[in-house]
Amino acid sequence: MIPKINDPVFISPMARITDAAFRSLAKKYGAGMTVTELINAKGLLQDPARVKRECQRADNEDHFAVQLFGSDPEEMALAAKEVEPYCDYIDINLGCPAYKICRVGAGSELLKHPESIQKIVSKMVNVVSIPVTVKTRIGINDNHISIFEVLQAVQNAGASMLSVHGRTRDQGYSGEANWDIIEQVQEKADIPIVGNGDITSPEIALQRLKQTEYVSIGRAASGNPLLFKQIKDLREKGSYQEYSLHQKLKVFEEYIQLSKQFETKLLLQKIQAQHFTKGVEGGSVVREKISRAKTTEELEQALQSFLE
Repeated sequence: MIPKINDPVFISPMARITDAAFRSLAKKYGAGMTVTELINAKGLLQDPARVKRECQRADNEDHFAVQLFGSDPEEMALAAKEVEPYCDYIDINLGCPAYKICRVGAGSELLKHPESIQKIVSKMVNVVSIPVTVKTRIGINDNHISIFEVLQAVQNAGASMLSVHGRTRDQGYSGEANWDIIEQVQEKADIPIVGNGDITSPEIALQRLKQTEYVSIGRAASGNPLLFKQIKDLREKGSYQEYSLHQKLKVFEEYIQLSKQFETKLLLQKIQAQHFTKGVEGGSVVREKISRAKTTEELEQALQSFLE
């Protein structure tokens, strides 16, 4: 079983966002668990040199998971063995709605096949000595809600935790997350459940923690890892601080320093910069400068000019 995690708010894996530098910031400000962005199990086996690069881990990342996707039980098990030395948990992606993932039978496409899910999870559980966790959605669409069959499958196979995004695959990220279904999953589960979807404020986070043992936050935390500190403060102190744009961009400076340590590509640094400046007055001007930056130093200068 997975050990109790004292900070019950996690950072969700997000492509091109949850790199090691950003995860380190999320952890610093209060995230209980961090997860890599999804990694192709087949690709990992075809290029073993990717393992060390894809599984980079910040010094402060405890409760750290590597997330794999794939549809072949043997490949998923072999990839799990490869990444096991680098992490505390191995997470299986059964929720990604992207066409390029679903067309190879992985991600949320597996929601159609609970029996295949059980085979994959069981195979992985049997070859590693660390907990295997699963992240998924509630179903393919409103006419095909399969989360309860998926819950039974992953429990039968020995998974240690299940994270449930309250949308169907066909919803993508539109509409609202169905927390009634997530709460029903929590009531039926024999393993810890992580609720995910539409947690955009400290108040909502605390409300959702009454419905599931843990919660995870994705898009609302992109560009704003201070959200984890606000939630932690509200939980522990009963109130939290509002942060200025200047304070948020100071956190981005922390990200840049960490990204140098992890040799993060400039493209990913620029994507992070775009997120840190979204929704702010004058943000479009600085984002234009960000897009033109050809070095990390130019990127830093663009953000500094925004604060002057």
